[in-house]
Amino acid sequence: MADSKVLTTVIEFHSYSEIIIGPNDGYDLGILGINKKVKILANGEIIDGLITLNNKCKDLTVKINKRLHQKIGAPQKIKLTLNNENLIIHTM
Repeated sequence: MADSKVLTTVIEFHSYSEIIIGPNDGYDLGILGINKKVKILANGEIIDGLITLNNKCKDLTVKINKRLHQKIGAPQKIKLTLNNENLIIHTM
């Protein structure tokens, strides 16, 4: 199990189930490739999703879809926990 640092959320218009983070934040979660398929656990719902590492995403920032952002309570900051294929979103 690996945890990210606290990340600032940025709203983007891309796939509902895609979460974009920078490579350094991905390294904290143990992600070494460009994409990783995950099960996103958000407010009791499980969503088939994808974490994408993108160099254009600043460190300590996470880009998520507006609908997903609203579903988790529209937090300004979140923390991610990756346990095997399960990605848990903790709101701050």
